[in-house]
This record gives sequence, structure tokens and C-alpha cells, in this order.
Amino acid sequence: PEGMVMQNTLLLIHILAASAWLGGNVVQIIAGPAMEKAGAGPHAAWVRATVKLGRWLYTPAALIALVTGFELVRSNSAYEFSAAFVSLGFFAVIVGATLGMAVFGPTGRALADSIDRGDYTLVRTLKGKIRMWGTIDTVLVLVTIYAMVAKLGA
Repeated sequence: PEGMVMQNTLLLIHILAASAWLGGNVVQIIAGPAMEKAGAGPHAAWVRATVKLGRWLYTPAALIALVTGFELVRSNSAYEFSAAFVSLGFFAVIVGATLGMAVFGPTGRALADSIDRGDYTLVRTLKGKIRMWGTIDTVLVLVTIYAMVAKLGA
């Protein structure tokens, strides 16, 4: 019973971390266009806020998902690190962290600055880059959640 309480607690925290990641993506998909319509000032402020989400939401969520996922597999003999759903989870965290550091952070800062300068040719290019990689990230998170729920390869 005590072991099950720990497993269930870890699983709850793991699910909450994945929910924060996916929820953050969905909020950006919905709110981004609305903030753009609100004008350059609110749009640039929104983009800067989304960059901060990288540090305050996505990074902690990814780390929590990684640590709890690792511990869930380590402490449960029913699953192995070689299972497809476990490998996909590790892959999603690595891709998400890489995108955050290499794409979303730098591109978001450049986008906000371009909005402030009124360089809308560059704004379109940068928004396209963020939209493309954001779609990939969101699809990867959804596929990973499905793999976890279905326990693919377990």
C-alpha cells in the first residue's frame, strides 16, 4: 500500500507536468492571434511573456516530467526503460528542451523586438518559425501522452 501511494503520487505529479506543458502550448495557440489583434504593444508584451514561460513553466514541467517518469519506471518492475513509451517520453523532453533553448527563446525575443521596431516582414518570418516548431512540439507532446496512456511497447 505505501508503495502504491508513492507510485500514484509520482504518476499524479507526472500527469500534472505533462498537462502544464500541453496546456501552455494550447494557451499560446489560442491567445497568440488575439494578442496580435490587440496591437503592437500588447502583442510584443505577450511574446515576451511567452519567452518567460520557457523559464517559469516549460523548463520546470519538463524537468518534473523527466524526474517523475524516471522514478516511475525505476520503481515499477512492470515497466522497463527500453519500452517505447518510456523512450518517447525521454525523446519528447530532449526535443522540448532543445526547442526551448535553440528556437523559442531566441526567436521569441527577436520577434518581440521586431514587433517593437515595426519590421513586419521579419515578424512574419519569425512567427512562421515559431508556429512550425510549436506545432511539432505540440504534436510530439500529444503523441507522447497517447503513448504513455496506451503504454506502447510495455
